[in-house]
Amino acid sequence: MKTILSSLVLTLAISVSLQSQDKKIKLVHDGDYWARFIVTWEVYGVGDDYDSGKGMEKDYEYTLVLSENATNIVIKLEINQLLGLYSEACVERVGSSGGTFTADGLAWGSHTCSWNPSQVKGSGKITGINLQEMNKIHAGGNTNLHLAVKANDNNRIKTLVQNGITHMETQNMKGYTPLHEAVQIKSNSMVQLLIDNGANIYQTNKQNQTPLYMAVNLGAKDIVQTLFDSGFQASNAEMALQRAVSKRDAEMAGLFLQNGADANTLMEQALKTNNAELIELAIMEGGAIPNIEVFKKAVDTRKFPMAESFLDNPMSNIDPNAAMDYAILKNAKTLVPKTLEKGGNPQTALSYAVKSKDMNLANDAIAMYGADPKMVLGEVVRTNQVGMFDALLNNGVDPNAAMAQAIAAKNNMFISKAIGAGAVATSSQVNQAATAGDNQLLKILIENAQGNANDGMSAAIAAQKYQTVDFLVQAGATATADQTAKLAAAGQNNTLKLLVENGQADPNDGLSAAVGAAKYQTAEMLIQAGANPENVVKIAVEKKQKGLLVTALDAGANPGPGLETAVNIGSAEFAKLLIDKGATDIKDSYMNTAAKLKNLNLVTILLEAGGNPQSGLQSAVLVNSPEMVTVLLKAGANGADNALLTKSVGHNNVSLTKLLVDAGADANTGVDEAVLKAPSVLSYFAGLGIDISAQKYLNVAVNMGNAATAKIIIQNGADVEFIDGSGNSYLHTAASKGNVSLARVLAGSGLDVNLANNTNQTPLHLAVLAGRRNNEMVAYLVGAGANVNAKDGNGQTALDFAKGSRIKRTLKKAGGS
Repeated sequence: MKTILSSLVLTLAISVSLQSQDKKIKLVHDGDYWARFIVTWEVYGVGDDYDSGKGMEKDYEYTLVLSENATNIVIKLEINQLLGLYSEACVERVGSSGGTFTADGLAWGSHTCSWNPSQVKGSGKITGINLQEMNKIHAGGNTNLHLAVKANDNNRIKTLVQNGITHMETQNMKGYTPLHEAVQIKSNSMVQLLIDNGANIYQTNKQNQTPLYMAVNLGAKDIVQTLFDSGFQASNAEMALQRAVSKRDAEMAGLFLQNGADANTLMEQALKTNNAELIELAIMEGGAIPNIEVFKKAVDTRKFPMAESFLDNPMSNIDPNAAMDYAILKNAKTLVPKTLEKGGNPQTALSYAVKSKDMNLANDAIAMYGADPKMVLGEVVRTNQVGMFDALLNNGVDPNAAMAQAIAAKNNMFISKAIGAGAVATSSQVNQAATAGDNQLLKILIENAQGNANDGMSAAIAAQKYQTVDFLVQAGATATADQTAKLAAAGQNNTLKLLVENGQADPNDGLSAAVGAAKYQTAEMLIQAGANPENVVKIAVEKKQKGLLVTALDAGANPGPGLETAVNIGSAEFAKLLIDKGATDIKDSYMNTAAKLKNLNLVTILLEAGGNPQSGLQSAVLVNSPEMVTVLLKAGANGADNALLTKSVGHNNVSLTKLLVDAGADANTGVDEAVLKAPSVLSYFAGLGIDISAQKYLNVAVNMGNAATAKIIIQNGADVEFIDGSGNSYLHTAASKGNVSLARVLAGSGLDVNLANNTNQTPLHLAVLAGRRNNEMVAYLVGAGANVNAKDGNGQTALDFAKGSRIKRTLKKAGGS
């Protein structure tokens, strides 16, 4: 039986009949869609099933025979994934006369039915399909129309459309409309069907892609054409065109052009992707206007004929200068003449011709287009292009300019060619050759090009090209004062000698420079050649240049100015030489300086020359030189000077002090200084019978911590048992200062190491109170018999005050508690 509803024809005939107690189910499908039947049952509790599988076509029939004991029969039907799983019937009991399975008013999804033997025998039917379910949104946001498109089922699409169920503009989760899905599976017929039924060809998905963009991306040219034919404006499809270009799909790009796409847009996009083929397509087939960028692209891809065609294009807006620059940059030699022809800069073309050694291009640039040959002269010379150089000279290039370039390039052949064309050497060029020390070039310039030898002297000297200087001198050059000075400072004796002997230089001009540069042999030569030696003497002495000094003196220089310098540097040798040569003014300051230097030889020489011995005595004492004092006293110096004696004491040099005492100085005036600084001299004074036992002297020695001085004073009668107002002995003072040497002297002189002061503190107490670093003194006192358990006025022992583990160990080891 067929049920027709809204033009949807679907019939399921299911028959159940009993033959020999078997149960038969006849499955019949005569709808327009494929179907799937699933039947399950049990026999004595054991399950079994039958599955027709997906894809049963129309007019399918199958009779399923079940055992008479089959129970719990369930029938399920699934149709084309559009209607879903929807029929479920339970057969619980079977009558002897058979029965009918009925599923009236079946809704989408699951429905439970019953077996009723009283109904019409032998057949079953499905009726009353719910069309509202056909508008259901499925997983992924897909409508039934999406699913039909994905299944490539035109019939189902037609049925849905005919029943008013379209969802043409509904987007699934990916943002795809059914038209997007049709493009995705590259079904042109389905695309056409959807467009014919109102699909929006401009709608975009979530990636902002139109169906046209997707078709281009998939390379579906038939769909692209269908979309164009359906009204999609190629001029509004820039993104899709850009995609075609990025895929380098020339055929697809041509399709766009054929359907009205803007050729200039195609050209610009092709430029961005470096696609020369598409650029050519846009220009040749689409009529795009060539510009400099497409010209560059043609050059980059070495498609020079194409680049030429762009230049020849009457619509071209390519700047010929820009084109020439780029052709040169890329070394596209064949294109440069074309750009020149189209109005490019002839000077640029000429420069390139020289660089590429293209005589034809060079001739054209000069003869036909007016390029200035002088502008490329330097490059021609630098690259040694003989033929080109000749051509430039023949085409009006100034031979002087040509020679300048040739000189810069050190190209003697070109220099000769320029001179042959009339070039004359300039001062600058002679200078340049002299600076380089190029004697060969100088010879050419001076002998053949009227060059002046004097013009090169300063440059050759500054560059220290002395062989060149000699050459120029031999060529007749004279030396200025400055030049002579520079040659002297450089020690160029041979050159100077040649100049001086030939009267081409004044020797005085170089003397100061030679001396200043320590070129002493040069200075001697200049003096011998007649230079004034007066200003040389002091410098010769200062630098200890005996040869130079002798030369100056022999030439008549005054020796006097050099003596002070000789004294100041302590040179007895130079002082004697100068004195022997007539320096007789021996100033007191000379004696004083010589004494300060402790230079006995120099002092002796000055004394012999009449120097005043008294002027050197004080300095001799100050520098602690008994030998020099002896010489000066013998020479008549007065040593009876008490102030000088006091200064001598400070050196603690008995020999020095004795000389002054013997010369009449009062020894008593030096005692205080001796106590402070000079124990040896103090002992000497005591030996002279001077009383040094005054308590003040011992107080000073102890307070200063001077054990040697204290010992001498004690030995000469000072009271070692002196006690100060606090009851402290000298040993208390030494202990608090940590001066073990002094403590030994005092204890050795009889002082009691356990003597207590006014607060009942012994030296040991004060030694401990002096700090943890005074362990050596503590150890000495303990070793000298100090009572480690002696208590002060507060009943405290030294251990009570002790800080630091070392002192504590020392005291405890000695029995301290």
